[in-house]
Amino acid sequence: MKLILQIAFVFVPVLSIAQDYIDYYSSINDAKRRVLEGEYDTALVIYKQTFETFEFEYARDCVNAAEVAAFLNEHESTNYFLECSLRIGVPLTFFEEKEKYEEFRKTDYWIQLVVASAMLHREYLGAIDSTLRAEINEMFREDQSIRSSYYKWWNFLWRPLIAKKWKALNKRQVNRLVEITKEQGFPGEKLIGIDVEEYHPKIDGNQCSAGMPIVILLHHYSQPNASHYSLFKEQIALGNLLNQHYATVSDFEAKYGKGQYANDGFYGVGLPLDGDTSEVEVKRAQIGLLDEKEMRNLNQQEVLTKFWNRLY
Repeated sequence: MKLILQIAFVFVPVLSIAQDYIDYYSSINDAKRRVLEGEYDTALVIYKQTFETFEFEYARDCVNAAEVAAFLNEHESTNYFLECSLRIGVPLTFFEEKEKYEEFRKTDYWIQLVVASAMLHREYLGAIDSTLRAEINEMFREDQSIRSSYYKWWNFLWRPLIAKKWKALNKRQVNRLVEITKEQGFPGEKLIGIDVEEYHPKIDGNQCSAGMPIVILLHHYSQPNASHYSLFKEQIALGNLLNQHYATVSDFEAKYGKGQYANDGFYGVGLPLDGDTSEVEVKRAQIGLLDEKEMRNLNQQEVLTKFWNRLY
């Protein structure tokens, strides 16, 4: 930890006062590159200074930072990043049995973290919009309920009718997401926190993200529909919409839109790319995504959980 403090501010890029989250992503990407290069101490410096610079950090980044610290057996740093994780909504149970934290759980830091966990969770709940979260939960419940009915094999005679109802529901829900985005910002992790298993049976507690609105958008853009990409894209720099989530939705628009509506095109995140990727790499850089080669290299390392391989 002493080494980390000594080299602080040396490697971290200058971040804008205006809290442009493209800078946040660029800094997090640099931390991941340091992990690839085996420069774990430097990666921790970058994670810590990024979290201290920006008012909000994503849960997946908190978890990845904690994994690097735990890998180094840097208990003080591990404690810091686990506190960040709990403060951003990751439950203590997420860390209770994972082998990565076995040594840390033997320390007094862990005991203190267990005691503080309830307070940190209350702090998290106080920072998100609970009313908006409840609304998004209900939207997701409705979406999943009608989806389940559609795919039940014995409903094949009624499937066209269910499909029509699902399409109408989905259109209303997307219009509501657009309305929320215009009024409050996109209802992503910064506004509504992360999805947890207690919200719905189909939620995976290991996702560590706000995927419910993304699922609704993926259903919408799995067929030709008018795009709202310019509205959603601007939410990336504001920190309201995870760049990977935006790119995933954009991929679905480009793949299944059949050219009927203008869209932002492929990013090669949610769906694989064919042919020349040079233009795609430029677009990825513009919204703070690592390039395809870097992503392939990251998939070979074992320190960081590969959240980037998940659609939402």
